[in-house]
Amino acid sequence: MKESYIHRLKDESTKIVLAAFFLTAMSVAAFTAFQTSGGSGSELQEVFYTGGEGPQERAEIYQYSNSEEGEPVVMVPGLGLDEYIYTDTPDGRDGWAQIFDENGYNSYVYNPPNIVDSNETVNDSMSTSQWSLGRAWSKWGFGPQQGEAYEDSKYPVAQIQDLENNFPQYTSGMSGGSKSGSSQADRTGSQRGGQFDGNLSDQKGGQQSSRSGQGSAQGGSRFGSQASTEALIDLLERTGPATVIVHSAEGATGFEVARQRPDLIETLVAVEPVGCPETQSQVFNDTEFVAVYGDYVQDRGQTGRKQACETTVEMVNQNGGTAEMVSLPDMGVKGNSHLLMQGENNEEIGEIIMDRLEG
Repeated sequence: MKESYIHRLKDESTKIVLAAFFLTAMSVAAFTAFQTSGGSGSELQEVFYTGGEGPQERAEIYQYSNSEEGEPVVMVPGLGLDEYIYTDTPDGRDGWAQIFDENGYNSYVYNPPNIVDSNETVNDSMSTSQWSLGRAWSKWGFGPQQGEAYEDSKYPVAQIQDLENNFPQYTSGMSGGSKSGSSQADRTGSQRGGQFDGNLSDQKGGQQSSRSGQGSAQGGSRFGSQASTEALIDLLERTGPATVIVHSAEGATGFEVARQRPDLIETLVAVEPVGCPETQSQVFNDTEFVAVYGDYVQDRGQTGRKQACETTVEMVNQNGGTAEMVSLPDMGVKGNSHLLMQGENNEEIGEIIMDRLEG
C-alpha cells in the first residue's frame, strides 16, 4: 500500500514538473515573440537590398509582412536615421511598421544608402557623421533645451537615451560619388529664393537662403541623392504601386520619385519634410499628397518649411490633384515632436494617416 502511494506520488510529481517545464518554455517563447514583434503579432519577414552594388549605393529593406492581400507601404527615415524610428520606440511599444502591418498593410522599412551600418564599405572620400541628443533635442522638439521636456510632450523622454543609443553613422557627403570636401551648397543643391529645388540629377551648387525668424530656408536644404532615388524606385518596382511615407530630409527623395515615376506611388506622405516643391515645374500632380506636421513648429524654427508644404498642397489641388496638410495641433493632437512616429500617441497618428489613405 505504501509503495503504491509513493509510486502515485512520484507520478503526480513528475506530471507537475513536466507541466511546469512546458509552461515555462511556452512563456519564454511568448516573451521572445513579444520582444521581436514589439508586442503585436507582426514579425519581420525578410531583409533584402535594392539599388546599386557600390559603396553607399544600396538600400537595406525590412519587410514586415508578405500578405498577398495587403497594400504595400514603404517607410523612409530622414537624414542620419534608420529603421529604428519605424520599427521601435524608446519605451518598447510597436512602431509604425507593426501598426500598419496589423491594419492590413504590407510594411517595408527603407534604410537609405548613406547609412553606414547598412553598407559595410565606405569610400575614403566620404566623411561620416552621427546625431546626438545635444544636436537634436530642441531642433526636433523634445523640449526647449537638452534635458528639459515640454510639459505636454508625447515623446517618451524618460527613455530617450535608447534613441541616442540607436543613432547610426551616416555619410555626410552625397551618396554615389560626391567628395566629402565639397561645400554644403554643393551637397544640398541650390536654394532658389528659399524654395525647395528637387531636381536631383542636374543640380548646380548654390547658396542657401533663409527667411528671417522662420528657421532655415522655406524649402529647406535638399539632402536627397540620386543613389537613394534609384534604390527607392528599385524597391517600388518590386512591391508595385505603394504608399510612400518619407520623413524629414528624405522628403526630397520621395518628391523626385513622384516626378520620375508617378506610376509607382499611390500616395506620398511627407512627415515634416525639409522643404516642399513651390513652383509649377517642381510640383507633381498625378500623385496624392499628404503633408504631416507635429507641434512646436515655431519654437523649432520650422514655420517656413511648413508654409512651403502648404503651398505645395494648394498648387496640387489647383492643378486638379489631391493634397492635404495634416497639422496635428490644429486637430487637437498636441505635444508631438519631429519623431512623431515614435510618440506615445503614434498609433493615433498612424490611424489619422490611414484614414487619409482609405478615404
